[in-house]
Amino acid sequence: MLDSFDMLILAAALAAFATGFRRRVRLLSAGAPGGAMGSPWPRLWGMARDAFLHGRVIRDRVPGFLHLMLFIGFVLPLCAVILAASGARLPVFIAGPVSLMLDAAGIAALCAIAWFAWRRYVSKPAHVDRKSEDWVLIALVAGIILSGYCVEGFRFARTGADPLWSPAGFVLGRALAAIFQDSGFLSAASAWTWKFHFASAMLALGLAPYTKLWHAAAVPLNVLLKDGRGPGVFTKPDLEDENAEEFGVSRVLRYSWKDLLDLDSCMRCGRCEAGCPAHLTEKPLSPKKLVQSLRAEWLKKAAAAGEDGKPAEEDTDLIETVVTRDVLWACTNCRYCEEQCPAMIRHVDKISEIRRNLVLMASDFPKELRDTFKNVENNGNPWGVGFSARADWCGPAGVKVLEAGGEADVLYWVGCAGSFDDRNKKISAAMARILGAAGVSFGVMGTDESCCGDPARKTGNEYLFQMQAAQNVENLKARKFRLIMTQCPHCLNMLKREYPQFGGDFEVVSHVEFLDRLIREGKIRLGRFEERFKRICYHDSCFLGRYNGVYLEPRRLLGAAAPSAAMVEADRSKSKSFCCGAGGGRMWLEERIGKRINLDRFDQISAKNPDLVATACPYCLTMMQDAAKDRGKEETVRTLDIAEIVAGLMQ
Repeated sequence: MLDSFDMLILAAALAAFATGFRRRVRLLSAGAPGGAMGSPWPRLWGMARDAFLHGRVIRDRVPGFLHLMLFIGFVLPLCAVILAASGARLPVFIAGPVSLMLDAAGIAALCAIAWFAWRRYVSKPAHVDRKSEDWVLIALVAGIILSGYCVEGFRFARTGADPLWSPAGFVLGRALAAIFQDSGFLSAASAWTWKFHFASAMLALGLAPYTKLWHAAAVPLNVLLKDGRGPGVFTKPDLEDENAEEFGVSRVLRYSWKDLLDLDSCMRCGRCEAGCPAHLTEKPLSPKKLVQSLRAEWLKKAAAAGEDGKPAEEDTDLIETVVTRDVLWACTNCRYCEEQCPAMIRHVDKISEIRRNLVLMASDFPKELRDTFKNVENNGNPWGVGFSARADWCGPAGVKVLEAGGEADVLYWVGCAGSFDDRNKKISAAMARILGAAGVSFGVMGTDESCCGDPARKTGNEYLFQMQAAQNVENLKARKFRLIMTQCPHCLNMLKREYPQFGGDFEVVSHVEFLDRLIREGKIRLGRFEERFKRICYHDSCFLGRYNGVYLEPRRLLGAAAPSAAMVEADRSKSKSFCCGAGGGRMWLEERIGKRINLDRFDQISAKNPDLVATACPYCLTMMQDAAKDRGKEETVRTLDIAEIVAGLMQ
């Protein structure tokens, strides 16, 4: 049981924790309302899987597994101390195994601490930063674990208790017993070691809301309370709300409380930065630094707010004080940061809200986007080609145009690239040949199809996006079909995941998913690749992969016509794939800072010596083809869409 000194320490720790927790809640309440969470059961399972069981953390095998060991080795002893302090006793048949588990967890945690200290202060990977706080906390956690072993060691040395369930404590006890023969000293040392152990654990508890230790609570909370919109789906502001002060975010306290909890959950692990294409090509954007800058601004402003959460002074405009324009427009929306973040922080949302505010409230955006916005508004495509030419490719391909009231099994959403870009029209024609050969009843909307709005929404022009979305949903509902198939992952993401905000609840699949289905159903058969294609590398599209989880189908399609030995993977592939550089509106912007992202990606693929780069996105195709030309490999490294490959191999 606790004596008066222990009780004083416990009371101080609980008071410090409660005060810190209350402060955290008040700081979060300074944010705006928001955060539609949806059903609780998936979120509870997500918290158990991704936070407590480290589902995302252990994707990086060594550091992830060691962090799990550190988490277990810290949390379990803390629980044991609280249990012991309460005077509770476990049943004998449980106490032994629990003691052995604590012993093993402590050893594993100490090994993890040693590895992390070596990594942070000796190995020093670029994405891992170093602060004095980190070293202090590492020492504190190590002190808690080591003092726990000392408590057991002195107890064994003093009592000679059964060592079965605490081998580490027994070994230490034997050593202590050999060194210290005085039983009085052993008793006193045992008592004071317990006090040190207990005080260290209580210090960690009291410091948690004020230090990096807070992430042990903030991350599970952030995962539990994750937004129900799904990854990559932007919020839909009510543009007709006359009471809205502004759209988007210009000041940090305009973010929702959930956005602020995102910021509070960042543990500076740097995984977001380690694969960010903008950061790795020497752009000024670092997802980690962006979140940390916003977090610092939030803590400063929210701390000055009153008890009601209202700012005590006018909030600072984020642009050029916290976030520069170069940082803001460098993002390709690839979602590498979000996919790898153990805390499930929505980095892209933070950027999109500031972009939205700049565009809607200040008409402040890169000059190249003026033509893009104008082209979409006037002609329904970012290229600016007359909208009446959208279906010109259909005649030579023998494609049926569905008028309003028309009916087909599959509505083929061609997209702007497939309708207007000469290179991508070849993909559209290839898809038409495949669908015809497979006997699929399909049709296109012709001039009633208009830009899905991806270039507008991703660059902050919500007015233009909502206009496009509403028009397209109305035209889609005027036709009868079972599903929509599209060859553009950007269109796929809009129609499938963003259009439900406008009543557009359709079944939407990518062309690779549909082609894979046709092959597995035996509706089309493929021959083998030509001899000259001996090494094939598939480049994962961000919007097909990280946004929509399509990784297996394109590889299975290619594997149906190529021996497994011919298939090579880039070092960065699947969920860790490297962006081509065209997402987030970057397709329409000049790349003036650092290295070109598409060249960096092409070099990664070229390192595998392929003679064919397969893509499944019109943007990726364009960027890889341009990179091959820039590197002088246009003739030796072909770039083809999977639809072209399938059409060329059909028997």
